[in-house]
Amino acid sequence: MAKAARARQLGKRFLMFDHMLVVAGFYLVFPIIGLHFVGQLQWAAAAVGLALGVRQMSQQGLALFGGSLSDRFGAKPMIVAGMLLRALGFAVMAFAANPAVLLLSCVLSGLGGALFDPARAALVAKLTRPAQRPRFYALLMVQESVAAVTGALLGTMLLGLNFQWVALGGCAVFVLAALANQLLLPAYRAAPPGTSALAAMRTPLRDRPFLLLVLTLSGYYILTVQLMLLVPVTLTPAGRARQLHGVEPVRACPGRLVRLHRRRLAAGLEPRRAHARPALAGAGRHRPADAVRACFPRRAAARRQQGVMRKKRARQRRAENTLVGCRIVLRQAGLESLQSSPG
Repeated sequence: MAKAARARQLGKRFLMFDHMLVVAGFYLVFPIIGLHFVGQLQWAAAAVGLALGVRQMSQQGLALFGGSLSDRFGAKPMIVAGMLLRALGFAVMAFAANPAVLLLSCVLSGLGGALFDPARAALVAKLTRPAQRPRFYALLMVQESVAAVTGALLGTMLLGLNFQWVALGGCAVFVLAALANQLLLPAYRAAPPGTSALAAMRTPLRDRPFLLLVLTLSGYYILTVQLMLLVPVTLTPAGRARQLHGVEPVRACPGRLVRLHRRRLAAGLEPRRAHARPALAGAGRHRPADAVRACFPRRAAARRQQGVMRKKRARQRRAENTLVGCRIVLRQAGLESLQSSPG
């Protein structure tokens, strides 16, 4: 009994060490992808976002298959193979010269995660008793936060040298984690020997509350990909100056409309039309219709010229009216003759 308890304790300590390596290696690379490929290399944000989305889908979407393989062949082989596959993905990413190579590297990284992540989660359930499990998961979450911040800071420092250092650094971390699992992790099995892969997949698919939880968490993963792509780019001076086409105008449009109507109310003006057309991406400062006019540059230029001419004629009319008014006042005061006399 004491030997089994000691084995559990050593297994939990190793899982915490392994979790720290995996999280630090992940956040060493992925938050820097948008900063490098979009912010520095000026690649299209849609292409980089597609690669990150495919990585997320290949890992979380195929985790069911990875978990069934873990039940069939054991946790250790899947963990080691998955970490080596992710290391290979990072190595390919270090030399990505076009979006297709970046997409390939993200797919390899996601497939690696689909292999080792379910196996590691199954080991947590195997090595902890039900009463200890909430506390252990809380420790893992705290450790994950610290490792994520540390990995991102280290990746930012390495980016000052070269992005290849960032990607190869993540590759080295996962190679180290694979070696540690191969040498130190016992051959645990989370399921009875001989469990069929199809039988292992049927169990979660029949659990409706679990499927509802997975569907709910899919929104979280969508937001994670968006934040991982946009936040590092928009927080840099280059990212703030380079408003991402198709992303920033749409995001800023509602706020611009609110500020537009606030300015009109403050100036005591009313919109010319109560049924103004909705503003598109890139709404102007003065009227929501400027966004529509921006789609037709020649027509917009002609209308701007007409507006300039209208303003000029209005100024001339105001000057003429002012001159006429002054003459009337002078005539009434009897001073017009004095104004017109020489000397």
